[in-house]
Amino acid sequence: MDIMTPQNNILIVDDENHLRLSLSLILQKENYLVETAADAEAALDCLRLHEYDLMFLDLNMPGTSGIDLLVEVHRQFPHVPVLILTAHAALESAIQAVRLGARDYLIKPVEPVLILTRVAAILLRENNLPVKRKSSARFKTSWLSYKSWKARIRLQPARWLPCHPPTLLGS
Repeated sequence: MDIMTPQNNILIVDDENHLRLSLSLILQKENYLVETAADAEAALDCLRLHEYDLMFLDLNMPGTSGIDLLVEVHRQFPHVPVLILTAHAALESAIQAVRLGARDYLIKPVEPVLILTRVAAILLRENNLPVKRKSSARFKTSWLSYKSWKARIRLQPARWLPCHPPTLLGS
C-alpha cells in the first residue's frame, strides 16, 4: 500500500464529539478511512468487526480509562498501533502509555500538520515491517527516550499561552 495515497483504516476513540468530528475530517481530507467510537466498549466492538491500521486514543474517558483500554487493545489486537491524543498530559502518563505500547503521545490541542505527520510516520513504519506484528512483546520498547518525553512535556505549556501582539506605549 502506498503511503502517499493512503487508504488506511483509522479508529478514533474519544468521548468528545467535536474532537472525533474534527479529527475525522482532517484524516478523511487526506484519504484515510475513518471510524469513531465514543468509549472503550464501542472501540472494542469496532476492533472486533474491522481491521484498523492505527487507533487514536484519549486517556481520560468516562468508564474505562484510555490506559485500561490500551492494555486491552494490545492484549486482543497486538498488531494495531495506538497513538495517544489527550488534553490531560503528564510525564507519568506519557511514560506509562509508551511502556504499554503506544506509538506516540500527542497533547491537545495539536496542529493538523503534526497529526498527519505522525500518522504517516507510524503507518510507514508499520508498512515497512517484513511481517505484521503478532506478539505484544514487541510493543514494549519505544523509539522515544525518557529525555525526549520530558522535554516535550516540559515545553508543551508554552503552546497553550495566548499570543498577543506587542503593544506600543507612549508617543
